[in-house]
Amino acid sequence: MGYHVLPSYTHYWSSEPDLGIEIVASTMTKSRFQALLSNLHVNNEENATENNKLWKLRPLIDRLNLNFGKLYNANQCQSIDESMILFKRRSTLKQYCPMKPIKRGYKLWVRADTSGYISKFCVYKGKGTKSYGQFPATFGLGESVVASLCHDIFQKGHKIFFDNFFTSLPLLSFLKEKDTFGCGSIRANRKGLPAGIKTDKQMQRGDTTTGSVMMDCYFANGWTTRQ
Repeated sequence: MGYHVLPSYTHYWSSEPDLGIEIVASTMTKSRFQALLSNLHVNNEENATENNKLWKLRPLIDRLNLNFGKLYNANQCQSIDESMILFKRRSTLKQYCPMKPIKRGYKLWVRADTSGYISKFCVYKGKGTKSYGQFPATFGLGESVVASLCHDIFQKGHKIFFDNFFTSLPLLSFLKEKDTFGCGSIRANRKGLPAGIKTDKQMQRGDTTTGSVMMDCYFANGWTTRQ
């Protein structure tokens, strides 16, 4: 069913030649599949909490993150970004991201390496939620995502790459304390940046001496900036 997708799961048992899939129908009856599907749970009802929209899936998410780390040794270079899972039905967790190839669905924060392997992920639960792990209270959403997704590789000299949604001076200082390198583009209006940095609109073509900060890296010896 994962790679042979039909409009409805009931079609796999259809008698129509263009819908029915023999290997599915011969493996399990439709009524048996429906019974298993309606009773499939990964968490007990008594574990339900009002402030956790993902309580039904929490044990599965935690086990996946645990096994992802066990089965694969993370490369030295890791990246933090968002990923979309297509979903068009009603859900309080559904997000709309007009700039993404998948515009509507569930948004995940993921940590992956150069091979594309995802070592850790968490589901975005909506505006105002930052419960992704332990991090400084002053951290915003982007900073807390990086801190929580990378806590298991701190003190190992990893290099973490991210875009300007996540980058801030407090985050880079925090990573330095954890013996972890941080690299990412940064928005010119972030607090703590040197005065006099031009915005993208103020920049003129060919101006390479001054301008908005395009890439900032925080290594053990301090800032290096490519303008």
